[in-house]
Amino acid sequence: MSWRGGSTHRLIRVLAFVVTVGSVLLAAVPALAGILDTSWTAPTTSADGSPLTDLASYRVYYGLSTPPSCPGTSYLQFASSTPSPAPGQTVTARLTGLSTGSLYYVAVTAVDTNGNESACITPLSAVARIDFSVSPTATVNFGSVAIGGLADQTFTVQNTGGGTVSGTASVPAPFSVVSGGSFNLVGVGATQAVRVRFSPTVAATASASVTFTANGASLTRVVTGLGVSSAPPGAATLVAPSGSIATATPTFSWNAVALATQYLLWVDDSSGGRLRTTYTAAQVGCATGIGTCSMVSSATLNPGTGQWWVVTSNASGSGPWSNGLTFTVAGTPPPPAATLVAPSGSIATRTPTFSWNAVASATQYLLWVDDSSGGRLRTTYTAAQVGCASGTGACSIVPGAMLNPGAGQWWVVTSNASGSGPWSSGMTFTAP
Repeated sequence: MSWRGGSTHRLIRVLAFVVTVGSVLLAAVPALAGILDTSWTAPTTSADGSPLTDLASYRVYYGLSTPPSCPGTSYLQFASSTPSPAPGQTVTARLTGLSTGSLYYVAVTAVDTNGNESACITPLSAVARIDFSVSPTATVNFGSVAIGGLADQTFTVQNTGGGTVSGTASVPAPFSVVSGGSFNLVGVGATQAVRVRFSPTVAATASASVTFTANGASLTRVVTGLGVSSAPPGAATLVAPSGSIATATPTFSWNAVALATQYLLWVDDSSGGRLRTTYTAAQVGCATGIGTCSMVSSATLNPGTGQWWVVTSNASGSGPWSNGLTFTVAGTPPPPAATLVAPSGSIATRTPTFSWNAVASATQYLLWVDDSSGGRLRTTYTAAQVGCASGTGACSIVPGAMLNPGAGQWWVVTSNASGSGPWSSGMTFTAP
């Protein structure tokens, strides 16, 4: 079968685009969604010169960078709208799935109802391009948004190729297109704003692609946002340590709290405050909000009885304190606090005797005295030096320093081989 009465072939336009992959890679990859619109004048006569009455379809052959094999076994088939085309009838067909910026060769044949195929039109070529754009091109971050709240960002679609660009924009939850979801851009430079909304329902990072589809091609833009709880998290439930423990550096563990992003680990050992450290949920191994959080003690605990707690928090604030768990580290603990006796109030001498009740397990006492000039005494004495080596009765010492006139305060800190005990309560005095 040969063509008569029309064998011209022209390439009208090419559409293509680049797909942007997700926010982890942030790289562009070649898109296979380009479009090539072709057109030709339909044949009107058969090979013998008689009017064509049995035209069935057209076969479109195309090749990347080199002319296609035509006729051949690989082609796209398009049905003819009529078996008897009128003179001058233009036929159009669209090729999709092409690569942006690549050169394509296209040839066309006609096929009658008996399956006879005409000779090929001489291949013509064109380079893929795109006829619309979307800005911004970089990932759009909606920031932190409270659960139940919302935030909007705007994209702009522009006609860059002329003619009419008609299409839609879509995105999966928890994002949505709230305006400009359908667009019809007539002429080069025509634009439309597309407003996208982030409405988180869970406290987590969300990421999705906004898809802009027009004239058979598509562009995607990555959007991301962080859903945060609108209320502080609940209390944590402690797991361990509890009771007698065999190590002075235990692993503290508790059940994860779904909305918590941080945990304050608060530990008191026999000497008093020992740990006051805030960790992220990721640092303690429970970033998903499920399972168990744990952290090895960063400090060596003193022998004796202690207690610990955890306080949850997130961007909305701190949750309640957990119930406390008590533990006992093996060994002799540091001594408890001393109880001061004198001096107190107005005193008659600037070289007073400092006295306090002995502490049974204390082997040393730090005497800490501030007078009206500031720090005055920072002296450590053995229990024998202050007259209470037996751990009973009263300890006392007359320091060698003379106090300055005016108000002052003093304390005692007990200690033994296991470490320092807590500070005593302070006692004030006024020197003459």
